[in-house]
Amino acid sequence: MTHFLFSKKVFCLYTCLFLMTSAFAAKKDNNLVPDPSFEKKGAWAFTKLKEYESLKDKVKRGAYSFETISTSSRQYFRLAHVLDLEEGATYLLSMDLEISGSGTIYMNYGEGLGVGKKMKKSKNENLSNLGLSVELTQFQKEGTLQCYFTVPEVSSKFRGTLSMAFGEYLGKFSMKNLKVVKVDEAPQAVGDKGIYQWDEGEFMTNGKSKKKKVKKEKKNKKEKNTGKVVSI
Repeated sequence: MTHFLFSKKVFCLYTCLFLMTSAFAAKKDNNLVPDPSFEKKGAWAFTKLKEYESLKDKVKRGAYSFETISTSSRQYFRLAHVLDLEEGATYLLSMDLEISGSGTIYMNYGEGLGVGKKMKKSKNENLSNLGLSVELTQFQKEGTLQCYFTVPEVSSKFRGTLSMAFGEYLGKFSMKNLKVVKVDEAPQAVGDKGIYQWDEGEFMTNGKSKKKKVKKEKKNKKEKNTGKVVSI
């Protein structure tokens, strides 16, 4: 009987520790995207117009994927999610991607979808910028994409919206482990459109290297101080 009571106490103790650890892990994750696995009905607004109406996109095991065989205007194929973020705060958007194709994929956080608790489109199909406006043209077959951005002052009645547009992309695409978390600061200046990197690679902004840009500015400044005439 004593052994039985002891075993029962040990079992209860391990159960409590497991529940506490699980709760801590969930709190530590701090993912601000309510539906990162694309499974909740009505959480995401999927736009598929004209030639994309028959597109067979799918959600399986928390991953959203599709394959396009032609391109069009970027807003003809888009998904968006209302996401209320804090003005003046810096965030990290990350996701695991598998990409085999070409063209441009647009990722944006801006004003343009949702009034109050309702999903409602703005008259402007291109969401106004709220710190993140990335044009992906350089792809890795497989990797983690990380985007840092800071949210400016919000002046519109429309709520903040995370949007991805695929109308100008051709090929296969798969996305999972989508996260938006608040961070104390970005690794470097984010500007008004944000910065991004593949895995641990160089930070980019709309296809241009932030590192190279800084070097060029330093070089021009040095040449200007020496009084040399620089031809561009």
